[in-house]
Amino acid sequence: MWYVIQTITGKEDELIAMMRVILDPALYRDCFVMRAEWMKRLGGVWQVQIRPLFPGYVIVDTERPEELFLALKGVPRFSRLLGNGRFVFTALEAEERAFLRILAEYGGACPHLARRSLVETSPDGAILCVHDLLARLRPQIERINLHKRYAIVRVPFLHEERTAILGIRLKKDP
Repeated sequence: MWYVIQTITGKEDELIAMMRVILDPALYRDCFVMRAEWMKRLGGVWQVQIRPLFPGYVIVDTERPEELFLALKGVPRFSRLLGNGRFVFTALEAEERAFLRILAEYGGACPHLARRSLVETSPDGAILCVHDLLARLRPQIERINLHKRYAIVRVPFLHEERTAILGIRLKKDP
């Protein structure tokens, strides 16, 4: 099952590195941060950047959450394994896992990376068609910002609906 560890925003990779050094590998199968590709204009040039999709959260795949929780107490900077407040740890719901698996399908060789989706536009700037990941998430799209190259989508995460920013690319982009 997949569980969520909350940590300090920006320290997700540090937590994963410490877990891999300090914890017994038998306690978990995988731990990762979901990331998204974004375009950012720096110095007049579009550059691809990769950022956490859910900053401050690490996902861990384990069948032994209670043992993992106790072991995490020995990991510096660990915050908390998210649960229901009664020290019974709750796994991500099926819908949440399904969403993360959809992201993984479009990540190719990088299964924890939401790649940019192609958006076709008319000469006057109207959106004609979306492809790739955004085509699959079409009902969840709230807004697409062509100028800044991102789409805001509603996603299930941590037992509620949240918004996430996914990168887009236009045919003229690198």
